[in-house]
Amino acid sequence: MVGHQPQSANGAAGLVLVALIVLLAGGVGTFVQAQGRTSGETMEAACADKTSNVELTQCMAEFAARTDRDLNTLWPLVLSSIEGATHLTKAQRADWRAKLTAAQRHWIAFKTADCREPVGYEWFGGTGMSSAVSACLAKHTLDRLQDLKARYLEK
Repeated sequence: MVGHQPQSANGAAGLVLVALIVLLAGGVGTFVQAQGRTSGETMEAACADKTSNVELTQCMAEFAARTDRDLNTLWPLVLSSIEGATHLTKAQRADWRAKLTAAQRHWIAFKTADCREPVGYEWFGGTGMSSAVSACLAKHTLDRLQDLKARYLEK
């Protein structure tokens, strides 16, 4: 197989790192439940074949970016769902959209603050830190996707 490397000490370390990141981000069950909430692929599955820290770091960053794109795709649908609240006036619906947008901006600030610095301390700046930050960002985004879908699109 082209590009396939036999599992070495680095490969085993990569798998251990994936397992640690999965546990840090909420366990295997979290990612199994997350399946279908984004592009249908779990973080664990997306990065299972990565054997080096460099590959795993890149994979985790790409997965986090995909979850962000999924959220950006969902966001206009969430906002447009507010128009269906015909029991509210046009001004009330506009206020609701504005308040939800402000809340989303606060959520983004929380996600960033929660995953950047604290995770760095949790990993003591080690080689797994970048992957752990990406895993944290992706988990928060997957949770937000599920929350917004349940509150605005699955009623």
